[in-house]
Amino acid sequence: MLLRWVRQENRSSHALITTFMVNGVNIHYMNSVNGVNRVRLPPSARKVLSLLEDGEARTFKEITQGVDIAPRTIRYALKRLKENSLIIEKFNFHDARQVLYQKRDIVISGETTPVMAL
Repeated sequence: MLLRWVRQENRSSHALITTFMVNGVNIHYMNSVNGVNRVRLPPSARKVLSLLEDGEARTFKEITQGVDIAPRTIRYALKRLKENSLIIEKFNFHDARQVLYQKRDIVISGETTPVMAL
């Protein structure tokens, strides 16, 4: 097993994210600062994240149909969620022209921890 430290980021005043690479796979550890894992998100990003809470991977079109928000605003929300490592983009094997978006589980010492969106 090859373990390599990749980076450490202070995403907000509440959380410090450390990324390790284990056998070519990035693993993110979120250390809470002040006891709470919080990420500030716009309302549109919170709506998109709540749609993805079930863990299902969805296309951009499915997300636009699931929330009543303009497509441009959804693109911005997805960008903010990716910046905060709350979602992942996956390759769509059924249609390579589309990307799948899925909620990411944050790993802390072998446990998954939900991140609270403000």
